[in-house]
Amino acid sequence: MVQSKNQTGHWSTKFLLDKAAEKLSESWQLNLKQNTATCREIHLLHVEGTVSVPPPKPNDYELFPGIGYYKFHYNKKVVFAEAQSICANEGGHLAIINSEEESNVIRTIYAKHIKQGGPWSYIGFYDRNKAQGFRDFVTIFGQPLNETGFLKWHGDDPNNVGGQQFCGCVVTDGLLGDIGCNDKISFFCEYDLSWGIL
Repeated sequence: MVQSKNQTGHWSTKFLLDKAAEKLSESWQLNLKQNTATCREIHLLHVEGTVSVPPPKPNDYELFPGIGYYKFHYNKKVVFAEAQSICANEGGHLAIINSEEESNVIRTIYAKHIKQGGPWSYIGFYDRNKAQGFRDFVTIFGQPLNETGFLKWHGDDPNNVGGQQFCGCVVTDGLLGDIGCNDKISFFCEYDLSWGIL
């Protein structure tokens, strides 16, 4: 950022934002806000800006129109943290079920690969309380699970079998379950449609 004052007393500030990547999104958005105020004869100017660039759309995710892009890692069995990292490296996140329709999408994908995928697959929620008196499930973005729009559990889940089931999973029927965070299981990644229309 460079500030200067010319001979006539005009102040100017120049700022520059450069972004370099192998592949840039075409749907970036610029949002600038400005306001002025006066305080004891001092004039204040405030300019604030945000540039939002969604990650590039993944090539190997399956599109379900109006719902999102999904990828089922059915041949790769990993722990929760690794699943989360793999999804992020692909430009997505561990899937978060927000509706009955989204649960049906997961169930549809699961049905194609049920043998390889196994009975449980990680999705994007966990118990941040670690079962210290009560369950407190939130998404990987910190939203309480009961505010996501979908809260249907499989069987008697969440049951915290063995006292170590602090991570979230989906069962082959598209319903939620709890499972150990160090269990090596398959997982679902999601690329959110809204990232393309910020």
